[in-house]
Amino acid sequence: MEIAFQIERKNYYRLLGPIIDEALRKGWDVECWHDYDQPRTGGKGYEFPDVESAPMFVHGKPAFKIYHGTSELENWVLHKAMDAVVSLNTPSRCFGDPLPSSKPKWISIQHALDFFVNNHVEDILTADMAALYSDWWLTMGIRYFQMQGLIQPGEQIKRCIATKTLSVGFPEVDQCRFIDRTEVRRRWGIPQDQPVVALLPFPGAAGPRSFWPRQVYLEPSLLSQVKDILFQRRFEYWRHVLHGWNDSSVVRAVRTFCDRNEAYLLVKSRLKTPIPKHTTALADKCLYDELHYPATILEALSIASLCIHFYSTAVTESAYVSVPSLCIYYPIEDLDEYDEQTLAYLKLWRNTQDNGLFQFRGVSSTMSIPEVIKTLPHKSLADFEMDPQARSAYVEKFLGYDDGQSSKRVLDAIQSLVG
Repeated sequence: MEIAFQIERKNYYRLLGPIIDEALRKGWDVECWHDYDQPRTGGKGYEFPDVESAPMFVHGKPAFKIYHGTSELENWVLHKAMDAVVSLNTPSRCFGDPLPSSKPKWISIQHALDFFVNNHVEDILTADMAALYSDWWLTMGIRYFQMQGLIQPGEQIKRCIATKTLSVGFPEVDQCRFIDRTEVRRRWGIPQDQPVVALLPFPGAAGPRSFWPRQVYLEPSLLSQVKDILFQRRFEYWRHVLHGWNDSSVVRAVRTFCDRNEAYLLVKSRLKTPIPKHTTALADKCLYDELHYPATILEALSIASLCIHFYSTAVTESAYVSVPSLCIYYPIEDLDEYDEQTLAYLKLWRNTQDNGLFQFRGVSSTMSIPEVIKTLPHKSLADFEMDPQARSAYVEKFLGYDDGQSSKRVLDAIQSLVG
């Protein structure tokens, strides 16, 4: 079998790395196609997919090749003798049209709900297979399409989409078996027996043009908060200023919680979300992505006793490695730059409903910003203890499988497609 993986950013290896490694283990001929037409500057320029940044793999080394933009990629797909191409995209999103049936099988890999946002119904139908985590995500994707008016309620279109999808599990977490927790603690200088609280900071990219995130929650100056509220007449946020409902207060509450529980505060972020100075001052250690395979986020979670975040999809990785989560939530309406359709999409999965992604008793809990500031300093790690049975139910619902064999299922499906 000859298989290629499309790498548009180097962080794609976090998602595709386990599948690449499994293909190497099976003895397949593996190529990684790096898109050198991606920007080297700007918000995500730091993720430019330079070949030198490609990770080491456990079971061998793929061939790394460079292409420049869509036209060259299409030429490769049409004329190279590959059996399959694996991508986070669909063919029509890459080229505008489906591929000829005689060409390589195209397998699209899900990345949370973004897969359905970036690929519409007709796009998914141009892939030979879309590998999803579980059936729950297909249901959510169809709901999203209906909300956007892209499809009408009915069974026929659901069946069409379902014929292109296969629930395989969550390939990213297959790499967890390669992570040595003792070595991670040693490398980061964290005592082997000390509990760790992993904090994922408020994503600065969330609502960058909205008033609340920038002028209220993340603004460290009280004077600036007051001036902006007065100038823009956003008096609904007076109580936030009066009560100190801001990021500095939240981080102080997390620090106090860690001190109460004699826990190490590890802050993990991405370069596009710089860690604020007030957070750096209170953390025991701050990290950005050191590697994408094995992924730094999974290394951090592997040694954590609790993960605290703001609607992060890391809640799924955390559950898989049996680490309870605390999601600090905020009203989606506070991201007021977005239109009603976008806000509806965000509410579709960013919510505090029971048995949802973020509020699942015994796995993940939610607290508002005021509640965190007021009550978290008085809680113990035992208040967030993971329930093994609840975890199994969570993984089955949202991640499909709990066996570390998702990458193998993807490749088995590819082999079946190719024949």
